[in-house]
Amino acid sequence: MPGPRVKDWMTRHPVTIHRGSSILETRELMDEEQVRRLLVLDDDGTLIGVVTAGDVREAWPSPVSSLEPFERKAALAEIPIEEVIEHDPISVHPDATIQEAADMMFENKIGGLPVVADGKLLGLITQSDLIRGLVRMLDETERAERQAVPKQ
Repeated sequence: MPGPRVKDWMTRHPVTIHRGSSILETRELMDEEQVRRLLVLDDDGTLIGVVTAGDVREAWPSPVSSLEPFERKAALAEIPIEEVIEHDPISVHPDATIQEAADMMFENKIGGLPVVADGKLLGLITQSDLIRGLVRMLDETERAERQAVPKQ
């Protein structure tokens, strides 16, 4: 019997940002939504890349730079997110097994995969989704074992 599928554990309607958004807008959206990665969409809704908190952090000027805070903010408002995103990200099909998705994440040292079918973005599966799903499976197994034990 095949195990659970990506479509069963993925986050549907993940937080996205559109091409042309600035690094400043990206950071603000990540902070607001409390996420570590955003899927970057083209004008027609096609996935063009992924941007992580680390990508944004690397682009952010050092606080010890000679720029004043308002100058840093103004500069970051001008830099488009396309300059720091991972173009053509590794993605996974919704019918892939959880094990396949986990293997892809570990092999590529990434924390999440866009879920794509027929060129359309359907969701996002992250390490957090995998852990949440595994805990749910363990709870169900434990509950089933308790019910199977005859009462004396």
